[in-house]
Parts: sequence; structure tokens; C-alpha cells
Amino acid sequence: MPQLNPGPWLMTFLMAWFTYMAIFLMKVQSAPLQNSPTPPIQTKQKTNEWAWPWP
Repeated sequence: MPQLNPGPWLMTFLMAWFTYMAIFLMKVQSAPLQNSPTPPIQTKQKTNEWAWPWP
């Protein structure tokens, strides 16, 4: 069995993590725009968003 090179796996993990955090931050930054028309839905979405992203 050949030795696995951690380089590509590390790069894939970092790219996935940065993409994941970038999408999460865009959702958080767009939250105040969604907050003005519909406050109750936004509060529910905000609690869900803060609940799942942290491992």
C-alpha cells in the first residue's frame, strides 16, 4: 500500500473549510437585510445558523 501524501488532502480540507466559512459569513452579513422586513423568521434563522457551524 503506497504512503499517502497529506498535501492534496490538506489543501482539499482547507479549501472546503474556507468556502464553508465564507458562505457562513455571507449569510451572517446578509442577516440584517432580512431582519428589517421579517423579524421573527430572522431570529429563528439566526439561532439555527449559530447552532450548526461550530464543530
